[in-house]
Amino acid sequence: MADMKSLNDDDMTDFRALARHHPAIRSYIRHRKWVDRSGVLAYAANTDGKAFSTDSLGFRRGQIAGIPYDSSAAFSGKPYALVLGSSHVFGFGLAGDAQTIPSQLAALTGVPCLNLSFPEAQLQALHAVATRICQQAPRPPAFIAVLPGGTLTRYAFVRRCDPLFGVPDFRNGAAPEAMPGSPQETTQFEALLVYATFWLSQFRVLADQTACPLLVHPEATAFEKPALSETEMACGVTTPQSDPDRQRFETHRLRYDAYTAAISAAIQSDTRLVQVDKAALRFLDEFHYTAAGTQTIATALADALHAG
Repeated sequence: MADMKSLNDDDMTDFRALARHHPAIRSYIRHRKWVDRSGVLAYAANTDGKAFSTDSLGFRRGQIAGIPYDSSAAFSGKPYALVLGSSHVFGFGLAGDAQTIPSQLAALTGVPCLNLSFPEAQLQALHAVATRICQQAPRPPAFIAVLPGGTLTRYAFVRRCDPLFGVPDFRNGAAPEAMPGSPQETTQFEALLVYATFWLSQFRVLADQTACPLLVHPEATAFEKPALSETEMACGVTTPQSDPDRQRFETHRLRYDAYTAAISAAIQSDTRLVQVDKAALRFLDEFHYTAAGTQTIATALADALHAG
């Protein structure tokens, strides 16, 4: 999901109000860096932003029982799990590595959960990372959890999609004719559904090959929350700050239900579909959770795992 101020200072929530309520965000704005890894936009390696850190591959470190871990845990010979997604999984704006969804899930399961995330992650990039780990690690993961919400938010930026290779670089913005709900955009959204459901089916294949549980959580955003909290309203959450912002928000509102329904319908019976109470979620901005919000999602993932 979209990182705050990723395009310009006018995008998304009121930054000044947001920083007053969530001071750690300043660390992300100051220290977070994106790099191009052969066409894949990724987080820079070996970053220490005080509120967050990344390992030698650019993946955010986690904590379990106060002990840090990183993606090398997959090659230790000990149990590990994979959690894949976009900046909401990375944990943009949280006060520390222990507050991310993977870290909170690790605390609940006792297994280091790798935080495998990219800005507005492409599903095929996430699948490639998971496949390489599963093939090269000395043991299969305890489980794989996929959070594909960033695919829709990436699409909302540009409203274009190739049915196999996904959404182009979201930093370039949308073509003028691709207005939300236009015939051009509708055709592109149909391609997005083909893309998303295909790559999710490939995660099912990977889970079958490694004989591990697969969890899929189609996240909600602040737009789907029945009522915003006082803090969320004070930060201007869901209030557009620019025309591109307005079009992006409109696209998300227009396409969220169909996107989520398509994902849910495509999931096979042996994949665990994880839902949460949207009213219980807490947000920093439109797309990123507070520590309480990540705890809600981590708990739902752990409950689905244990229920199986």
